[in-house]
Amino acid sequence: MRSGELLHFLAADGGGSLVYQLGCPHTDIKLHTVTVKRADGRAYATLPGDHGRPIIDDFLRAGLMYEAEPLNEEYRRVYRLTPDGLTRGAASV
Repeated sequence: MRSGELLHFLAADGGGSLVYQLGCPHTDIKLHTVTVKRADGRAYATLPGDHGRPIIDDFLRAGLMYEAEPLNEEYRRVYRLTPDGLTRGAASV
């Protein structure tokens, strides 16, 4: 999934989210992943962290996304689209 497609999906779904899961040596989760979630919270796709994290960073730099929930005890961060991200995503693809 490329960044333009991802932006469009998140916006078209009414504001889905990206969940960045950090791998942690003392848990069963060893690798970083990015889960694409629908607005209702259901998972749509999971990307390897080395593919998904640069997309998140690009969206953050462009002001299309913000950190909605900081790193929690489950080693997850949640990112959502800004109003500009929703508008631009709805107009893309």
